[in-house]
Amino acid sequence: FVPKIKIKSLIDLGAHYGFFTMWLQSNQPDHKIDTLLVEPASRCKKALDTLVKDSETNVTFIKKCIDNPRLIKSEFYERPHMASSRVPIDNKEKAVKIPILQVEEITNWKSPPYDLLKCDIEGAEYTLINKYSFILQNTHYLIIEWHKESGDYDDLLVKICKLEFKLLKST
Repeated sequence: FVPKIKIKSLIDLGAHYGFFTMWLQSNQPDHKIDTLLVEPASRCKKALDTLVKDSETNVTFIKKCIDNPRLIKSEFYERPHMASSRVPIDNKEKAVKIPILQVEEITNWKSPPYDLLKCDIEGAEYTLINKYSFILQNTHYLIIEWHKESGDYDDLLVKICKLEFKLLKST
């Protein structure tokens, strides 16, 4: 799913432990990829802080989540088997409050355009498309993992086409 281009800038939403970022950089060793890692899970923070500190690449990490940027914090559910999600599995789960990523934090990290945005945000995809359209309109390629909790898939296709993306591959 990764485009066959020289990627100079990457926004990794739902970075987890940064494996995608490390893998992508290892596949393009001839240059440094400016990378913004966004991950709300507390258990990933130490690893991502270490990746930023020890990395020879240009990596920035922000511990925040995707939600309506007009709000300050969002409820998130931390889980041992995955990073986290805005969607509870059942009513026994206890939510934690996580700060919400602001569009300005992305544009302050690096001015657009962005080469690639990788999105694995466990149910907040629809919010990304609806509330962060400026970032998407200034991104060349989007890799997105879609969850049915996030919204209707056909509606996703309509919205990404309105943002001038073309569906190259789907599974």
